[in-house]
Amino acid sequence: MRITLLALIAILTPLMQLDAAPPVEEIIRNAIAKLEADKQICSTYTNNTITQSIKYDKNMQPDEVTVMNKRSFHINKRIAEQIFSIEKDGKMMTPKEIEKRAEEQTKKWEDEHKEGGKARAASRENYVDPLTVAGIDTYSYHLIETRDSAFGVVSAAVAGTTEIIDQSVQKLTTYYVIQVLAKIADEKHLNATYWIDAKTFGVLRTEFTPSKMPRFVEMLDFQLDYEILQFGDSTLYFPRRFELKGKAGFLFYKGRFGAIEEYSDYRCEDAIDESLFKTRYFYKPGEGPKP
Repeated sequence: MRITLLALIAILTPLMQLDAAPPVEEIIRNAIAKLEADKQICSTYTNNTITQSIKYDKNMQPDEVTVMNKRSFHINKRIAEQIFSIEKDGKMMTPKEIEKRAEEQTKKWEDEHKEGGKARAASRENYVDPLTVAGIDTYSYHLIETRDSAFGVVSAAVAGTTEIIDQSVQKLTTYYVIQVLAKIADEKHLNATYWIDAKTFGVLRTEFTPSKMPRFVEMLDFQLDYEILQFGDSTLYFPRRFELKGKAGFLFYKGRFGAIEEYSDYRCEDAIDESLFKTRYFYKPGEGPKP
């Protein structure tokens, strides 16, 4: 029996719609809701951080590298960081040098975060986030494609539990690739690409750049990869690796700079000592994360 083209389409359309992606606006709303839910589940947490501050040569190869090992303490949007060690171009800084560096970094951070401050360094905090209720109306969103790939799922610690054994597993994950464009190009808005888990709407990866470069800045590229963490019965998405590369200069001077931060050992905490937040950075020796 011959099936006409129209009849075939009528049969196949419902089947194809089963796997069809939802509207991109719905994906974005769900991603924002997931981000907010994760913050509520684990708003007080700690993690290890290894930060590399890099100066690049003209070929964008590392020329000077400073590595800082630290433990980060988070309560909602507040953060304090305990520095364990600093290594500059292969030489370890002394405790006195580290204490001075911590004071300088704290002063710089405080100056940048004063109300109306104009000298804030390149930072994710500096931009209107496309994955927030406050920023959503200032962007357009476009679903590029749906993909499948393997992502690691890692067991993490909850306050009051004993040390856990690494139980990393690989899981095949379907995700949406979404392009985001600022409706008005300025230094506060971004052009970005997001990789969003199709099942949970957790963010797996982000790449972004300012929609308009600041004065004298030639390039600013950001990349943020997330880790899928299992806290008891909750599956949360936390940053795993952040990378920034930039070029800036005037006339014949060109500065090439970057930063790489790697995050590990996340732990949801019941409480964190409030006294830690008296300063942004502080030195206290300890084993710390390994480079």
